[in-house]
Amino acid sequence: MIDSETLRYVVSKYEGEQARITSFLAEGNAKTYEQYRELCGQLRGLDIATTVISDLAKSLEDNDD
Repeated sequence: MIDSETLRYVVSKYEGEQARITSFLAEGNAKTYEQYRELCGQLRGLDIATTVISDLAKSLEDNDD
């Protein structure tokens, strides 16, 4: 079974990827509107995944108490 520490590690990796993409976009590196849209979609997906996994980790921690 996956523990909350492992889930938090995954979240930290996702947050790192979000930061990388955000920086890339902020620097104006998207060459086309399609690339910009794709990266925005990736950010949205990572945000959703991060929220779901963080909630699961918190739930697991609450159940351990």
